[in-house]
Amino acid sequence: MKKLEIQIKLISPIIISEASGDSTLTKTLSYIPGSTMLGLIANLFIKTNGKNDFDRLFMMGGLRFLNLYPMHDNEEYLPCPMNIWASKSDPNNLVNMFEHSDDNLLQLKRVGSFASVYEMEKTKFISLFEPRKKLYFHHERDYDTGISKESKIFTYEALDPEQTFKGSVLGKQEDLLIIKDLLDKNKVLRIGKSKTAQYGKTELISAEIKDFEQTQNGHFMFLKSDMIIKNINYSSVTDLEAIEKILGVKIENCFMETGKNEVSVSYIKAKKPVDYVIKAGSVFELKSLPAKIDNMKLYGIGERRWEGFGDVAFMTFKDSYSIKKNEDIKPIKPNTSCPQLIKDICQKTLHKIQKVHLESHAVNVALSIDRCISKSLASRLEGFASSGRFEEYFQQLRKISKDALKKCYVDNQTLYNYLKEIDKEIKKELKATMSLKMSSSRSIEDFMQDFALVSLSDDEAKRAYLNTFFLTLRRSLKKDEKKGGNNE
Repeated sequence: MKKLEIQIKLISPIIISEASGDSTLTKTLSYIPGSTMLGLIANLFIKTNGKNDFDRLFMMGGLRFLNLYPMHDNEEYLPCPMNIWASKSDPNNLVNMFEHSDDNLLQLKRVGSFASVYEMEKTKFISLFEPRKKLYFHHERDYDTGISKESKIFTYEALDPEQTFKGSVLGKQEDLLIIKDLLDKNKVLRIGKSKTAQYGKTELISAEIKDFEQTQNGHFMFLKSDMIIKNINYSSVTDLEAIEKILGVKIENCFMETGKNEVSVSYIKAKKPVDYVIKAGSVFELKSLPAKIDNMKLYGIGERRWEGFGDVAFMTFKDSYSIKKNEDIKPIKPNTSCPQLIKDICQKTLHKIQKVHLESHAVNVALSIDRCISKSLASRLEGFASSGRFEEYFQQLRKISKDALKKCYVDNQTLYNYLKEIDKEIKKELKATMSLKMSSSRSIEDFMQDFALVSLSDDEAKRAYLNTFFLTLRRSLKKDEKKGGNNE
């Protein structure tokens, strides 16, 4: 048995769609499934060779197409073993759960999607990696008119270009030579969803035939890909008894996760029945090695093995691990324009956040003032603010009202001087909203730059601030039932 080792590089965004609970979002897998490569190469084969040997090679398991997983810094990554967890307080502190005796699991969490495990100077290292992805916004198209629907949008999640993925096709050398010849003649390949549009373009970097090397055996079975097991009724199952029956040995401990695999058949516009799977990265501690361990490593375990399912390795996991940090990859802004509808929503959200901040500050300042003006004066000032001509009307106040304002204090200055210089106060608070956090690392200012948004106007900010300020002051006066004296 030989293997054809394949490396591809993404030229455009790639969408390998997976099930999503959101009808407006199509999510992508973080790897290239063996079934995707099977479909791609089968199509090339038919165009070149017709149907001769097609069933044997592609339908009956003559070739076995394994998943293509990401590469980074010339390291090959596989699904991260599920027994490797990290401390929530210190993500660099890794824990091998097979060796972990502490019951306080709330302080631990699973680590990244993909990992490269290796040994250097008698120390086991794990390097974690997550393929880069982007979101792309699209308008729904009216196919009768050929014009996009402005009010309806959907989102594609896609793997970023300029990333490399590596995998293998297993088979006899004479069969692999046919596949290698097909790939060498078709350096540019199209895979995934919407490949006739802006997505799906890849470039073949290499396709080399090599010996299939048997790795050393250990008492831990590691799933390199999802595994499908069927019972006597041909229903997919995920219980340990079914796995033990196939292996012929007892499972003493495990860290596993289950899921489901949904496949659409494009030419009939329907889905195949759902298969429940045991997820890649699951690890099982075995009491002894299976009798047919070499065949299991070569041919896999379970159903649909020629599509990449059931790829296993038998390893040792009785070790502690240290983490190797990868360089942080800064996110790149998509080169597509944001739909106007999304931009409008973000603009309104920005203004709402700024108004809430200004109003909150106005409430705090109003509640800190001594109650020395009348409710009628507070109401009149509130009316000035609502009119949008506060400065003009404020200058026309009678001396008795101005004197009343000068008897009240905001911190170390009179309320009169505070209102006279109110524009500076509002601009200062409006500027302060720029540093508000939208996430752990992104601020309002970053949010504005990402979507080319415009800050709340000075007039709107002033109206929001003063209306809240005087409304709070008036209600506070009413609650305390205090009168300001001989003022208007």
